[in-house]
Amino acid sequence: MTKTIFLALFSLGLLLTSDFALAGGKPGGATCNVSRSCKSLICIRQNPSDKFGTCCTPLSCAALGAQCGSIDNGCGIQIDCGSCDSNSNCVSNQCVAIPTTTTTSTTSTTTSTTTSTTTTTTTTSTTTSTTTTTTSTTTSTNSTTTTTVPAVADLSLSNVPSTSEIFGTNAPVTFNLTLQNAGPDTGTGIAVTDLLPVAFNFDSAIASQGSYNADTGVWSVGTLASGNQATLGIDTHANSCTGSAQPNTAEVTASDQADPDSTPGNGVVGEDDESIASVLFGCD
Repeated sequence: MTKTIFLALFSLGLLLTSDFALAGGKPGGATCNVSRSCKSLICIRQNPSDKFGTCCTPLSCAALGAQCGSIDNGCGIQIDCGSCDSNSNCVSNQCVAIPTTTTTSTTSTTTSTTTSTTTTTTTTSTTTSTTTTTTSTTTSTNSTTTTTVPAVADLSLSNVPSTSEIFGTNAPVTFNLTLQNAGPDTGTGIAVTDLLPVAFNFDSAIASQGSYNADTGVWSVGTLASGNQATLGIDTHANSCTGSAQPNTAEVTASDQADPDSTPGNGVVGEDDESIASVLFGCD
């Protein structure tokens, strides 16, 4: 019985000693061990193998003045203080506004002034100063060059007689004229001249467009779109029996557009805007 009472008193003494140590603590807070916690505080041990540690009071982000990022709570534990909005960057746990960049474009005229001073000293110790000021102004001038490409209409003409030979006076002949526009642009102000020679008497004319004047021989075609053609049929009859070939020349004599391979009205044989039909006259 005495032995049992002694052991009980010894255990009570150890317990009181432990509680005293917890209450007294080490520098920085009360002591703690694995079996006895610091309640709401944090038990910090220098080494994982240490039986006793020191109770530490953790600090919040607000207490540490941190607005963002990760920071030590004072007890060796990293805490997350959140992030900044899209207009700020986190710098040293503080939200710093992102600077905005403004670009300004300025056009200016540069004026430079050069000042030269000449000093002349006379024997009477009088100093005369002459100042010459030269001002030069640099002005930038923008110029725009517009190039106009002329319209082009490639016109060609054919003149085909209804027969290449006739016999006797009053034999009929029809001259069939075909005007084509190979473009690339629409032709305007077009005229073709086919003045009948004296060997042929004019009877009538039929044009797909425009009109034909037998007195001047001018076929006023007018406008002909690229890729299109116009036709003219001139009905005639022979007024004599010559016994020789009689030519009939037709040529484009006017056009508002340039022709890349011929010139209207120049009378040059071989250009595609001129065509000659020949009819052989025979006698009965």
